[in-house]
Amino acid sequence: MQCCGALMVGTKAKIQVGGIVVANVPFLVCPVCGRGEIHPKVYGEFEIIEEMSEHIESAFFYFDEVATVDWDALKETVPFWVDDEEEVDERLLAELIDHTLDLYGAAEHLADEAWAGELRRRFSVLAARYRDRLAFAEKGPYEEPANG
Repeated sequence: MQCCGALMVGTKAKIQVGGIVVANVPFLVCPVCGRGEIHPKVYGEFEIIEEMSEHIESAFFYFDEVATVDWDALKETVPFWVDDEEEVDERLLAELIDHTLDLYGAAEHLADEAWAGELRRRFSVLAARYRDRLAFAEKGPYEEPANG
């Protein structure tokens, strides 16, 4: 599954529909442009939850408590999967960068400048996210204010 040309990453997300909060919803997110969508294989079941939200003021539940989810089958539909949307770690970003560089080599070999240009843009976005992740890991989430 693709978005802006990049491969989508599978994950579990928390989604609010009206007053209902649903956790562990199978979700696809683009690591380049950030677009996300409910996994197409479970979207029909999620529509039922959307209809329920019209009649329920407030609730919280896990998607796999009310829907049949074959996680192994879902994970096989995408080349990259992380169990938490917030945990797109260095390893996954490195794999996506490697994949992009492999495609870039093919684009160069085919002399497809348009495709190569798109892959350069994608690479720069992924590389920036990778550098940000590494910097965050080194500094930690909070930076001490300078005394002065």
